[in-house]
Amino acid sequence: MSEILDAVNLYSPQLRQHTKVGVYGQISEDELNSIEIDWRPIFEKQQAAVSIEYHSSDNYDKLNIQQLVNEYGIPDLQWDWRKKLQSSPNSNSHKTFFLKCDGEKKIEAAMQVDLTRTCHEKTQRNQHMVYIEFLAAAPWNRKQIVNPPKLLRVGTLMLSVAVSLSHDLDWNGRVGLHSLSPSEGFYKKCYMHDLGIDHHYGNLRYFEFTPQLAENFMSTTT
Repeated sequence: MSEILDAVNLYSPQLRQHTKVGVYGQISEDELNSIEIDWRPIFEKQQAAVSIEYHSSDNYDKLNIQQLVNEYGIPDLQWDWRKKLQSSPNSNSHKTFFLKCDGEKKIEAAMQVDLTRTCHEKTQRNQHMVYIEFLAAAPWNRKQIVNPPKLLRVGTLMLSVAVSLSHDLDWNGRVGLHSLSPSEGFYKKCYMHDLGIDHHYGNLRYFEFTPQLAENFMSTTT
């Protein structure tokens, strides 16, 4: 059974009130089933809409299919959470976390982190950090898919969980990640240091928290 680590109140635009959300460690078979059963059909519906728009356009050959995928809120469409977690199960080197509303079974967001990486930022180079391998909100918490979404700030909460884990490990809040393009603006708003495009990692933009930047970010979450 997954362990609850914390509980916070997040605002629900759909309910027009705050709702209690639990932060849990270690994604189990039940949570994987929830992601597959509850998330996947919505992603597939969005994927079908992308295909229709792409092929019905008079100038579809000029459209950027990835741009459409991003606009429809599914840049992580190809992520297979079961495969990802089976290849790197919870251990001393990897940890998983998820969010769930009080009294509900559906997963509101999920994250996997790697604890074997070191920093790239010049003032922190080779220092230990928490590296976020994967972070995703449930489709109903994405404004491009459901507006208004069920919950706000699930990404912010997950990022704060990574920073807190870094502090628990005496790594002073250091966190790093590669961002999918639609999320780059979010990480910049969270005060993460933009270290530019990583040509050795799918040409994704790389971000890090230094201890000071992590402190700046956490001060906005309270």
